[in-house]
Formats: sequence, structure tokens, C-alpha cells
Amino acid sequence: QPSNLTAGAKFNFLTVFFQATHPMPMYSYIVLDAPDGFDFTGNCTVGQADPQYLQDWEGLAWGTEQIGPRSLTSSLGDEFSCSTDNWKRSVLAPPPEVNFTRARIRVRRFLIAEKFYAFTIRVRNPQYFYSSQHDNWRLWVQSPEGYMVDGSKYTVQFNAARIDTLPPDSKDRSWGIYKEKLRRDLVLEFDWGGAPSMSDSNLLAPYVLFAMTTKLTVFPITPSSDGVPVFIRMMAPIGYTWVPDAVDGWLGYVPGKTCEVCIFYVFPEVKVFNELLLDEAIMTVGLEYGFQVRINVPTRAPSRSSNSFFLEIGYDPWNFNLDRMQATQLPGPRLRIVYDASVFSLCNMAGFGENNLEFYLNIGSSLGANEGFLFSGDELTRGTLISCWPMTLPGSPAELTEFNAVCSSFVHQISLLPMISLYVAEGVGRLPAGKYGFRFYNVRNPLNAATEMAYWKFATHGRLNEYPLHTVLDYPKDVPTPQVLGIMRESGMLHPAEFEAPLLGRDDAPLRTNLLSFYFKLLKSPEFPPSMTHITIALRGPSGYFFEEDCLQGLQVFGPIHEPSDTRNKSIGDGWPCQQKNRRDSVAEWCPGPIVEWPRNLEPSACLGIGNTAKISVPNSAQREREAVKDEVVPRFENETMFGFRIQVRNPPSQSEAGAMWAMDFGAEAGRPFSSLQIQTFHTDVTNLRITSCVVVNPIFQTEAEMNMPFRLDFVPYTTVPAPRMVTEVVDRRLQSGGVAPLEPDAEEGYIVLLTPETFSFPVGDYDNCEDAVLEQKGRKPWEEDGYFGFNDIKCKIDGKDFPNRMNFTLLHQKTVNSGTAYTVLGRVKNPNFRTWPDADMWLLETFKRFIATQQLLRLDSVTLPGVATVSPSSKFYVINDSGENTGNAKVVAVNITMQFRDRLRNGDRILITPPLGFNMNFNVPWGTCLDFRWPTSYIPLVDSPPPTCKCNQTDIGLQCRMEFLIDEAGADRDAVVLGETPLQFLMSVINPPSQPDQVYDWWKIELWAGGPEPRPLYADIQASWPVYGALDNISTVLVGNQNRAGATSDLQISFVPTAWASTAEIILDEPSGFDFTNCRPNAPLRRDERTIGNRLILADGRFLPGETVQLSLSLVELGNGGGPTRISIRLFYDIQMTREVARRINFLQGFRLPGAVVADKQKLWSMPVVKHWTGEVQDSVSPLLPCHSSELTRLEIFISISRFVMEGDILLVKNEVPFGERPFELTKESGYEPTLEACLDFATDAFHDNGSWQCEHIRPLNFSDIIMLRNSIGIAEGMRIILAEFPQNQIRSKEAIAAAAALATSPGVKNRPLALEPDRTFRLRYWLRPSTAPVNWHLITEDISGFVSNTNDGLTVGITAVPEMSLTVVSDVARNPPQSAVYVLITVKSAAGQPPFSKLQLLLPYGFAPNSVIPPTGQRMLLKLDMDEGKGTLEDGMTFYTRVMTPAETNIDPRWFVLAKAIMVDEITGDETERVVGWGYNNGFGVAPCPVTLSFGNVPSLTAWLAIQFYIPTIAGGKFALISAPQNYEVICPETPMMNMACTVFVPDGDMPVNLQQLVRTVNVSLSGGNQEGDNTLFSLMLSVQTPETYLTYDVWRMRIVDAGLVVVDSAIDILPPDFQTGLEVGNPGLSWLEKPQMGEVSVAVVEVSFNRRMKDMWAVLISLPEKYRHDIQHKNQLKNVNKQFPVAIDLEWRVFTNLRWLRILVAVSQTGTASIVPTGTYQWQFPVMVAMTPPFATEWYVTLCQDYGCTSPASANTIASFPVPNTAPQLPPVSLQASLTSSSQSWCGLSLMMWLAVTCASSLGV
Repeated sequence: QPSNLTAGAKFNFLTVFFQATHPMPMYSYIVLDAPDGFDFTGNCTVGQADPQYLQDWEGLAWGTEQIGPRSLTSSLGDEFSCSTDNWKRSVLAPPPEVNFTRARIRVRRFLIAEKFYAFTIRVRNPQYFYSSQHDNWRLWVQSPEGYMVDGSKYTVQFNAARIDTLPPDSKDRSWGIYKEKLRRDLVLEFDWGGAPSMSDSNLLAPYVLFAMTTKLTVFPITPSSDGVPVFIRMMAPIGYTWVPDAVDGWLGYVPGKTCEVCIFYVFPEVKVFNELLLDEAIMTVGLEYGFQVRINVPTRAPSRSSNSFFLEIGYDPWNFNLDRMQATQLPGPRLRIVYDASVFSLCNMAGFGENNLEFYLNIGSSLGANEGFLFSGDELTRGTLISCWPMTLPGSPAELTEFNAVCSSFVHQISLLPMISLYVAEGVGRLPAGKYGFRFYNVRNPLNAATEMAYWKFATHGRLNEYPLHTVLDYPKDVPTPQVLGIMRESGMLHPAEFEAPLLGRDDAPLRTNLLSFYFKLLKSPEFPPSMTHITIALRGPSGYFFEEDCLQGLQVFGPIHEPSDTRNKSIGDGWPCQQKNRRDSVAEWCPGPIVEWPRNLEPSACLGIGNTAKISVPNSAQREREAVKDEVVPRFENETMFGFRIQVRNPPSQSEAGAMWAMDFGAEAGRPFSSLQIQTFHTDVTNLRITSCVVVNPIFQTEAEMNMPFRLDFVPYTTVPAPRMVTEVVDRRLQSGGVAPLEPDAEEGYIVLLTPETFSFPVGDYDNCEDAVLEQKGRKPWEEDGYFGFNDIKCKIDGKDFPNRMNFTLLHQKTVNSGTAYTVLGRVKNPNFRTWPDADMWLLETFKRFIATQQLLRLDSVTLPGVATVSPSSKFYVINDSGENTGNAKVVAVNITMQFRDRLRNGDRILITPPLGFNMNFNVPWGTCLDFRWPTSYIPLVDSPPPTCKCNQTDIGLQCRMEFLIDEAGADRDAVVLGETPLQFLMSVINPPSQPDQVYDWWKIELWAGGPEPRPLYADIQASWPVYGALDNISTVLVGNQNRAGATSDLQISFVPTAWASTAEIILDEPSGFDFTNCRPNAPLRRDERTIGNRLILADGRFLPGETVQLSLSLVELGNGGGPTRISIRLFYDIQMTREVARRINFLQGFRLPGAVVADKQKLWSMPVVKHWTGEVQDSVSPLLPCHSSELTRLEIFISISRFVMEGDILLVKNEVPFGERPFELTKESGYEPTLEACLDFATDAFHDNGSWQCEHIRPLNFSDIIMLRNSIGIAEGMRIILAEFPQNQIRSKEAIAAAAALATSPGVKNRPLALEPDRTFRLRYWLRPSTAPVNWHLITEDISGFVSNTNDGLTVGITAVPEMSLTVVSDVARNPPQSAVYVLITVKSAAGQPPFSKLQLLLPYGFAPNSVIPPTGQRMLLKLDMDEGKGTLEDGMTFYTRVMTPAETNIDPRWFVLAKAIMVDEITGDETERVVGWGYNNGFGVAPCPVTLSFGNVPSLTAWLAIQFYIPTIAGGKFALISAPQNYEVICPETPMMNMACTVFVPDGDMPVNLQQLVRTVNVSLSGGNQEGDNTLFSLMLSVQTPETYLTYDVWRMRIVDAGLVVVDSAIDILPPDFQTGLEVGNPGLSWLEKPQMGEVSVAVVEVSFNRRMKDMWAVLISLPEKYRHDIQHKNQLKNVNKQFPVAIDLEWRVFTNLRWLRILVAVSQTGTASIVPTGTYQWQFPVMVAMTPPFATEWYVTLCQDYGCTSPASANTIASFPVPNTAPQLPPVSLQASLTSSSQSWCGLSLMMWLAVTCASSLGV
């Protein structure tokens, strides 16, 4: 019978029922022929019939009615194959390639005569109807050799009710096709069934239950032809009867649904009870028709024909070829009946009190409150003791327990027979219909054996809580129970030793055919009447065991073979198990006792297998005795004698439940249950195989790595797999280091073998080693090394390239694979390169052990696992995480999916997309809705199709979602609506799983399924998913080091709770930038990996356990730049290579806030004088170089910059920290001394002068809102809090700072505030204080308005230390200190109270001062060391030093002397010394005054002029020589002896002289002698000569140094200005002569002569000056004579002026225009009387001065042109009456001892 009657249908599944006529052996053939046009295709598809056809609908007794009308319908078995042909093909013709009208099915099972069988087969319908389709369906049975044995007499009937008939009309025989299916889905509505609930509205009660028919409504029927008579047939399943002639039995329309004219006016005809015929019905196209008819409902569903309704419109085309319009098939409704019911009794022994009784039943009604089961026993169950609670057996639709049901066991109140009620409690909800199983434990059987079977009535009822007022739900069923028998002495199964079992045929692997040996011992020899030809041995196994229906072939009894030629002999032969050949022999330990020979001629004659039971028939010895000849001894089953047999049985697919038992009955005796064997398999609830890909591979376009996809095999062995050196007992044995214990004598080697289908293969490495294969305990934590099998534990091999589908694990050492422990095999496998769907071959997993001593191999456990059916790949399948979100449990907003298929998409097709395990497509949206599904563009490829659905379910391995597209575009069903190779792209969102799925489940999968009656996969594909990283919970990052500022080196503490195990951690501190872990030291046992670089830290050797807090202590971390909130990313990796990331937290923002760095630079602690110095008020070159004095008002200036912006209202905190007990620096904000914070408004890089001052033109003070002083416990203001005001926003340089501040204002709850301090900008902070001598650190901190530190310097700014003020006095020995001369000074140094110890005392001299004989450096002060060992006195009272120093050339602007006390610190490592000033003081010192010198000569070109010099020096100085140096281009010349009375020589320096004299040039040395003593001074007058240059080129001065006998300069004048050089004046050296020899005290006439070598202009007068004590004696003007009349004397006025006795003036004529007359070239003389001095004057020279006006009176007058000294060398006669004697004495002056000068350094190197 078909499932689809439509023309051209490709998927029509026929259900074929047949009854075998003859018994057929295994591998016989079932042949099905179809009419022309039908096609079984080259890929013949045969399947099992629907299970409902194989169920027991009659309540059959066990082992009875195998044939006959009540017998069960059987399947063709589990193994069959199918081939196709054309039944018209001749034997010699080649096999067809099309038109496969014959299907040939090979069956691997015995076919029992007269038994019914069913199967399904797929056929493709023809495109057109032909009447031959009603006649050419045939069914044949062939022998294994292909010979026809049975066949159908005529065409196979469509209606099973017509079997064994040959209807005259072909339309009543087999079925044919129709043009189309019904245009609208037909609905069958049954209006009465007494349904207990709305959900069971179509549940039908059998007619016999209430003796009522059911009305059936058939609607809608829509014709495809208009106005043409059409024949309609509706066929019901067998058992239903149409009764249209009953009361209200027919109605040709459907009230409320069909239109007024939509009426069938014909009355139906019923020719066969299940066929309803409407002949010549007329319908109109476009209208909907229907009808109502009554029908009788049977008590069971059919099992030898389809349980289907068929509606055919146009089934009889007549001779006019009327339209075969439409047809459809509809499944039959469910019935309110109990069916497929049975009772299983573990033991049938009378009075057995530990029996297990199992009730199985299938119910039609669902169960609500107070509805349930009622089990009632009959008379033969009397004495049965059965009690609650039963266990609901696996496979039941619902479990009934004490929490949802009520159970009661009782006896009937009248019959006292056992009863059990089990019903649903109130408030639970409805339990579904289906097959339930209940096991009652510890049931006591009736006490007496019975002669026949008992029955239990199974029924469902309502209102069981009101029993016996209950109501009927389902039609009940009487179910037979095995007969209660007497007691058997002994029975059981033989369990041979494990290495002997294979020799006895034992194979305990699952689903293997096993030979089990059983034994029994009867209490009594069976005695049955001869009329009973056979006695039954009933063998019952646990659920899952299966005996072949004809099990005689696999049955052998223990005994010798008597007739070898008898092929039916059922004896095992000599040497059966537990045989005792003579009394001296003993049987094996595992034998229950000796087993004797089976009675001859009583071998089994038949064996019927029914599932897990076998019914063995043996001849009745009584019947044999009746047939025996006289005196023939007929063997029999003697009592108290043990017999045995073995029988073939198929093992269950999995291990039986705990306590599974076998039982045996023989005749009238029943044995006690005995233990079953252990199936050598794996725990099936855990053992499973998961293969990633079902896609065929393409070796051309894929690499080997791409073809090998992951698989995972989980298994739990029942048997331990041994290892050669496994520890079985503790052995006290000493081994050498690295030694291996020798093998024990009973050592065994274990193997695990995984075998794939031949078309699959494992990757093979070098030397046939496995690649990427792992064996470990399932669920092993990564840190649990005991659960991992390493290369020392196992060896994995592939059976070479010839057999790449076999993987072998060999256990090598001690580690075993233990029983009951779950293990996992991870690996990769390559799929075949061709499509195998729907076939999925099995994988085989087996374990073995080999006894090493004998090499005997024994299989342990075995299991077959379903593989995967491969499908062709799609053209494209891409899944891209556009969001880049990889965090566990995070939402991936944009998942971009593209799919493309080679073939066209048709209406009805479905596209299934399965994400990896744990991905959620349906999060927080309505069920079935896909999260954020959208098409990426306006182009929608599936316009009319409904949106995709997404459904997620929690499975045993995790959350599994599925997305489904249903193609439903405009057009008919199965129309092509999307062209092939059309890309379908869409976007959606998903929620990542908590962590990375297992590699097997971590794939996106797509499947394209063809629609239609038989969905099938067309294409599939997979795409690797993106990595998903587990979460890191409870993350905490804390800055715990002493230094917290940005850029510092500090310690971090990071804690978190991982969700996955890891051994390696990567920590990246992204923000602020600049973090550096290069020198980081983590806490043990962690190790900083060498891959650490910059802000990326790699920690190796970790053991990060999931769920446990991880504490990381990281020291020596270089903190980032800038400061601010931190952004940290933590990633955990499974392996040290960091190839497998397991958890991460990216951009964690709730960590510590890194305070910005306050960079304090160019700190200056200035006293008031220093401040004035730098402000220009006072120049001070030393004080700024020295530390300030403590307790004096001092200004601290520091330039700060911050790396983190500060807002208005934030606080700048300044505080100093000194050691405990020391006095802190005391800050002040007194008027005029308030703190200031200033910014440079120049838009340029901050710059500084060399002295550290700000190079800024526009400095702007910042405003403060308030200044709060911070005082310590004793009231000293040690700090202050400055509340900052707004910074001028137009002066902010950084746009980034403005943007950052604006971004901060957008944060929730944050007020918009302007900037107060701009980051990375220099500010100058000044505040006044009184420092102390304590070491100090300054804390510079900014705090936001919440109190959080935004910037800090960590208090690491070391302040400038103040020092105490020392006392210094400096006193010179002389009143006048000459320049560049040696003077003696007395120095007194006194230390301050509480001054720190020092070891070095230095004296800083003023500029130009130097130790004696040392040339001072230019522009620098000299620093001298004072040897405290040579000082006199103590420092506390004043230590004195007496020394001699060289004075500077002139008095300094700053003449101060400084004393410095220094402490010397030595570096313990390098030995380097550093000095620190710990105190200093100063003295104002003294200035210098040069020696008074008068120098005069005529400074005219090219003249050898007379040089007159007068000076005086302190007599105490002891000057001995005068060193006179001429300027450049001049030459000083010693005169001849008459010129002066002191020796004069040219000075020639040599190396023995003091350094300051060695560079002298143009110098003469005059030995000082004589001189005039005036007080403390001695006066000298010298007359030398000088050669003037022709032209005046360089400005220079005359220098005179007075040296003592030791050539030490004791006085000097080093800046003697010469007279002005008169260019163009050519004058000879003036001369003085006397007309007669002068005599002292007398008047003599002097002649003064001047020669002009060139005429002279602009000279108004000539002035002649006389020495001291000389007087002119001009009494009359005529006494002054102008000897040369060429001299132009004045005419208009007196040319002689002689009013002063010391000088006289000759005037030159001057014109009225004021122009002096030109003096012609020539020599001019003037004569005049002179009074010669009585005694020689100090200076004897005369002077001739050329004047520019008439007012000059001396050579030094300002209006002179040149002045010439004129020596008075003429000898003078002594006075007549006066005798004078002049004497001179020299006083030697001894200098004091010179102090050792130990160090000479420049002042700039003071070290301050």
C-alpha cells in the first residue's frame, strides 16, 4: 500500500505485507515487481515497517500462536540488502540503467511458513496513469540460489479485504496513480470517542466499548475538473466498517463548512466493508465539498495492512477515460485500547518469593488526575503477593513515583484476587499515552504449581481514587502470564576461565553471536503422557538478548555424536565442558559439577526464539517408550543428574542492568534465577562517538590537514585493560636510578583498538605513528597528570598506509585503563570522498589483553558505534564574527553568515544551521525567534519565505541551538525559486558560550534538506568557529608598591578567578601607555617568560585552577605614562606555547587608577638675598650656589608638570616629610609671601635659561579658590592644600586635554568642569618657608573632588637641604691693600650650634684673590682648603688661620669671603667620593687700592721722550724693586746714569721667578733706594726714557709692580693711564740748559728749548712748570725772553704770563676768529731767571706743556695738548754756606710663614 498516489512522486514508500507459504532459509530473496513506469531506482531503499505493525494487538501467550490469524507480523530482520532490475529483461540482456521495475531483497533471517512479514520500499511513481497499473504488481520468494519458490497468483491487492479474490474490475485490484494530490489538506474529524481530554479529541473508542458508531467528517474536497461525473472511493483500514445506512449515517455536506450548493447528492455504496463508494458525483471547480458518514471502530489497529485511510477522486475512469483527479493517504487515528501488553516473570517456580514481575502495556489515552492503571489477576493468580511501589521501566513516556502518583495493592473485595491500582495524583498534569513498563520486585508466586497459564487484566480507568466507582478509559486486555511450575533442583550458566572461554565459543561482545552453555539438574524425571510428544525447555535471558526465531541451528547438547552422517545431529561431540571421563578425573574449578551425556534420542527437535527467550522442544521419553521395541531401554532425563547444552544467542547491544538474571524451565519444573554474564562492552550511557564533519572530502582542493577533522570518542570499559608493569601489590624492591622493574610471570599487555569503516582513515605519521591522537580520562582536569597517557604510558600506531582505518593504543608501563572509569580518545579522521548518505557505517571499539608468556590474545570489551553518513559540500559557507567579540557569555552583535549551494532551492526545502555547542541564537527573545536576524542590504533573497526560526535545547552535553530556513516562495510546492550558486547572506547575533567548546563541537554546520515526503540532505558543510575565551571573574588590580605615580617602578597585585585551567598567563596593560614588565618579578612558582616585552607580561609555570582565586604579585613593574584609569587585558593559555587560549578578559576597566606623575624639576630653595639676586635687585654670584641657611625666610621654587589633567575644584597638596623627631620645614602664607602657581602663556615649548630661570615672556599666575595650611601635632605648618580655580581655557595648548576633559564630563554622574591644570605643561610653584637642617622629601599630589589621587610624585622629590650659618672674619695686615699684590690676612672660622659633622673646610676667595705667587683664574673665585690640623683654636670657639694672598687687580663688586664646611661621602661600591656642604658663612672682606703713581711723558709719535714717575709705597711692604712695564708699541728705556741715582736695568724674566712675573715684557727693573719717608710710606721719583710709536695702534696702560727681595709683589699700580697720544705732532724732546752753572740758593738764567719738526697749529700757549722748591725770578717781563723771533707770540695782549712763581706761560698770537697762529718749524728758546732750590726737590724734572687755550696752569690741566718732562741734569753748585748730607737706610721686612695652599680651584666648582 502506497504513501503517495500522486503522478511523478519521487518518494512513495510502499508498505508491503505478505505471508510466507514455505519455510525459507537465511539469505533468501523477496522479489517485488512493479508495473511499467514505476521505478525502484538504482539506489534501492528498503526499510523496516512501522513498529505498530509488529506489535501484539491480541495479548498472545508466550510461545503460542506463531502462525494463524492472531499471530504477530514480523520484520525482515536487522540485516537485508536490495538490488534492482527490470522484470521484463531477458537473462541474456545487460542489466538496465533505467526503468528499474523489480526490487530484489536479500534477507538474513529464516522465514517461517504461514507467518506474516512486512517491510517498506521506496518507489518512484510514473508520470501518467495506465490501467495496467492495477494488474502488474507481483511478489515472489526466491531461494538463496535464486530459484523461484513462491509467488502471487495475481496482482497484489490494494485492499487487504480483497485478498484471495480476483475482482473483475481492474480498479478494484492493485492501485494506480492520480494526477495530483488533494489541493487542500484533508482533515478527518471524528466527532465522538469519549475522549478524556481535549488533547485526545481524535482518540476513538472501539464500537464494542459502548456499542456506538463514530461520525466521521471528511473536509475539504476541492475538484480539479468542472461538472464531470467522478467516482469517489474512500478506503478505511482493515477492521473499520462503514455504516452509512445507520441512523444519521450519511450526510452529503458538512454543516457550517460547505456552501449551499456544495452537496453530494449520491448515496454511498459499501461493496466491501471498508470501502465507501460515491459513484458519479458532480463537483464544481473552486468550491469545497465534504461529507459526514458513520463508521464502526475496531478494537485493534491492523497489522497486516496499512493503518491508513485512502481517498481517491476519479478511481474509476470508465471507458471514457474520465479524469483520475486526486488522491491522498491519511494515517488512521489512535484507539482507546490497551494493546501490545505482556507479562514477564523472572522465575515461574511455585512459591518463589523473590520474583520480578514486569507488566508492559501500550495505552491510547493520556492520563490526568485520578486516572491510571488497574491490574487485576484471575483465579490462577490467587496467592500472588505483589506490593507497591513498582519501578517504571526505561522507555516509558513518563515515570510514576511517590511524588506524582498513587499506588495501591489490594485484593478484590469479593473474589479476593490480587489487584493493583496506579494512578496520577492531583495537581501533576497529564501523563502522555504510550507504552509503559512496570517492574514489581519481591513478588511471591502462587504457592501451588498450575496446569495452565494465568491472566492479568490490564486496563486504564478514571476516578480511580473513588474505586470501585471508576470509569473506563481504554478498552482492556487480558494478558497471559507464564505457568507456575514446580521446583527444579539446579540450573545455571557455565562461566569458564577467561582464557578458556573462546575455546568454548564464548564471545561476550555486544551484538555478537554467542554460544552460551547451560546446565540443569531435575528434581524428578519428567513424566508426561505419551500424547504430549515433546517437552519444552524454556530459557529466558535478560532484556536485550535475542534468539533467532529458528534457534535450532545454534543449539547443541553435551554428548557424543552417535550418527556422524546425520546433518541434523545436535550433539557437541566428545570433550564437552565439565565432562568426567572416569571417576579419577576432576572437572575444572569453574564447573558446578560433572555433566553427563545428554540422553540419546532425546536431542532437541525444535527451537523457537522469541526475543530474549528460547522455547526448546525435546522428545517426550514416555512417547519414545511407547514407540520402542520390546526390551529396548529408552534413555530419559534422570533426576539428580546434571545435563547441559549450549545455544546460540545474540548478545544485547549494551551491558544488562545490575542484577540481570537468567531462568530456565523444564517441563513441570522451574529453576531459580541465575546470574547472567558480563557483556564485554562499554557503558553505553557514556560511550559515544562524535565526529565533527559529515562532509565528503576533496583531495584536489583540500590539504591533508583540512581533510582530517576532529573526532571524540568517550568510553567506559567494563573490563580493566592491563599494563605490563601495573602495580598489583606493594613490592619492597630496590632499583638503581632510572631502573625498570622486571616483568612479573603473569604480566599482561593491554590494547585499545579503534576501527573505522574502510572509507575513513586516520592521519599516519612517521613510522606509522598516530598524529594528534590523545588518550586521557574523560573530564580530566588539565592539572591531573595521572589521567593523561603520555608517550611513556602508551604507544599509538596506525596499521600502516594499507590499513589507515585502524588505530591501536598499546599500554607500555604501569598505567592501566580501569574498569568503570570514563576515558576519551581525541583524534582526527578523514571522511570518504564520496557521498554515503543515508548509510552510516559502524565504528568498532575493542580492548584486548595479551598474556605475554604465551602470547595468547583475548578480547576484553567491544562496542560498535554509529558513524556518520557523508554528504556533498556546499559551494560556500562562511561564518564571520564581524564584531570580533570572543569573550565567553558575551553577545556577538554581528555574525555574518554566507551560504551558497550548487543546485536550485525549491519550495519546501529547509536550510539548517547549527552553531557550535553552547552558542545561543535565541537569547532573551521569544521562542523560535532568531536573535537580531537581518538581511545586510535591501536585497532580500527570500522575500515570501517566513523568517528563520531558532530553537535552543539543553542537552546532556550542553546547549544546542538550531536555525532553520523554510523555503516558501511564490509558486507551487517543489518549484525551483532560487537559482543555484546564489549567495544567501544575512546577519544575526549570538551569545558566546562560557568557554571554548570541545574541538569536536566547535564548528558551525549547515545542511540543505530537500522537502517532500522523504526529506533528504542535499548538501552540508562546516566552518570552524571563532575562539571563545572563558571569563575571568572577580578581577582585582591593585597598586601596592611604595611608588604609585605614572612612570615609576612599583609593585602590582592582580587577582582573578579563572573559569578554565591554564598554565600560562598573558597580561597586557594597554592604558595608560608605557607600562613595562621587562624587569618584573612575579611571585613563585610563576616565572617571567622571555617573551615578555614592554607592556606585555608572559607568566609561565602557572597552575591556574578554575574556580580558585589566583593571586599575582608583580614587583619591579615600570608603571605607565600619563596616569588615569587602567585598561588591562588578561589572557590565559592552556600550554606554554600559547597556542590554545582558554580564558580572557579584554579591556578590564575597573582596576586601579594610575595616578599621573608629578614631575618636579629645577627645584630652587632661595634665601631672600638669592631671590633679590635673581630678580636683579642685588648681584650675588656666590649665595645662589650655596644651600640656604636654616630658619631664615626662604622661597622654594619648583617647576612641576603633571601627566593627568586636573579640573577646577581639585586640590594641589604640598607637604614635606622629614625623619621622625626632626623639625619639618615650616610653610607660610603671610601677606606678601603667599604661594603662587604660574603658567607660561607662550605657545612654545617650555624653555629655561642657563641659570634655570624660566625663559618665558608671558607668565600668568593661576587663581586659587582657597589655601588651607596643614599643621602637625605641634602646630607647625608642614603642608598646604591649594584648591585650584579654572585655567584660562583659551590658553590651553593641547586639544587632547580639552577632549579628555569633555569626555570625562559625559560619564554618568560627572559634572562638567573646566581644566585647572593642563597635562604635560610646566607650571612654576613658589611658596615661602623656613627650612630646617633635616633631610626632606616633598609630597606633591593632586586630588580630584572625590578624594582620589590624580597625580603624585610619591613623595620622592628630595628637597634641598638647609644648612646652619657659620661665622667668618677676615682681617688684612695693611691699611691699603694694593692690587695683584701679596698681603697677609688673619681668618677666623666658627661653626654653628648643632651643625652636622664635616671633614673638610674650604675658603672661597673673592674674585682675583689667590694664594701668594698664584695667578688667579680669570672671572672665577678660588676655593682653598683650610687645614684644620694647622688652625689654632676650636671651631666651636673660633679657629684662626694666618695666610698670605694675592689681591685682585681691582676691588670686587662682591668682596665677600666664604667659608664652606663639607662632609665627604664615599660610595661603598665604587669608592667614588662626593661632597656635601653642611654649613657655610661669609665675611664682607676688603677692597684693593693701587699704589699712588704719577706718570708723565710727551706722548707724540716717534719720540724718545723723558718719562717721569713719582709714587709712594708702605714702608712696611719692604719694596726693593720697581718693575715698570710699558704699554704695547712703547718701549721703556733706562736712562743714563746722570738721569737718576737708582740702578735701572731691562727686566728679563726666568723660570725661577714667580709665575706672575714670568710674563712681563717691555719692563725695566729699577732698584729702589733712597726715597723720601713720609709717615708709614716712602716716596720715590724716577726719570726714565720712553720710545713712543709712530702711530697709536692699541690701547694699553702702564704698570708698576713693587716687589720685595723675594720678588713678591708687595705693591702695585697696574692701570696707569698714559697721556693722550697726539697724532701729527712732531716735536723734539724739550731741553733745559743754564747760561751759567746753577748754584743752589742762587738765581740762574735757565734756557728752555722746544723744537717743532713740523709746523704747529692750534697751539695757544706754551706752559713751563718748575719743580717743587724752584721759583722763577722774573722781576720784569723783559726778563722773559723769546729767543727765536719766529715764534708767533701774542700781539694784542701780553704774551708773557708769569704771575705764578712755579710756572710761566708764553702765549701764541690768536686771530680775531679764534685761530691760533701756526708755529713754524724750528727750534724755539725762552730764557728767564730761576731761583735754584736750596735743597733738591722730591722730583727734579721740569715740564714743558703745549696748551690749547690761554688757561692751562699745570701739566695735568685738561686743555693741554702734550706735556713733556724735562730732566734737570745740570750739575748744581752747592750753596755757599749750607752743608747737607743725605743718608738712606733700608729696612728688611720678613714675612710670616705662608700657609700651605693645598687646593686651588675655580669658584664654579664649589660643589654646591
